[in-house]
Amino acid sequence: MKIWKTMILCAVILMMIGCSGNQSKDSAPADSEKTPIDKSADKVSAPSNDLKDIVEKMPRYTADYDITTSGQTQKMKMIIAYPKFATVTETLQGEVRSIFDGSSIISCADMQGSWQCFKMQSETPENIQTESDIKSGEAKTTYLGTCSKAGESGLSYEVENDGEKSTVCYTKEGILLEIKTSQSIMTAITISRSVSDSEFTPPAEPKDISSMIPQ
Repeated sequence: MKIWKTMILCAVILMMIGCSGNQSKDSAPADSEKTPIDKSADKVSAPSNDLKDIVEKMPRYTADYDITTSGQTQKMKMIIAYPKFATVTETLQGEVRSIFDGSSIISCADMQGSWQCFKMQSETPENIQTESDIKSGEAKTTYLGTCSKAGESGLSYEVENDGEKSTVCYTKEGILLEIKTSQSIMTAITISRSVSDSEFTPPAEPKDISSMIPQ
């Protein structure tokens, strides 16, 4: 999966909003620090709903997640209303919001009470691309068993895509409860089946910086 352009986008945004001090926390961990993929679940016969059927449902929901990388945990809220989704993250400098509308991304940061927003054209975010690859059959999936997070029951699958493996946990209606990769774990803490449309409105007029991003 091509993620280098996404890394460049983030670097430009961080530089422009003055958040570059957090870059060391976001860097990829050393091999010795990588989070092992959980393969404890026994592989059993797949249920009537396979993963392709699940991710095609595209539900509307709001979820709070804990994201753990290299022993450090950060909280993030995700608002899903496909093809749009938004994230809200707390950093040491303040709140950061990102809004993806299907073709472009708006990133905003609250710097001491003053919001700054930047807009650019974007490749499909990694989580959406992975689900697209599952739907098309490009990603290989293997049913592992049942799972439970945030008071919700789900189904667990191993996903192999572009030579990388991860495990995911979804409810039958398509709500993401957990994803584990070799470098990080994202786990749902609370789930709400309601979405506020105001979450997709940027807190300030965004400045288009698409021309600054390498193609």
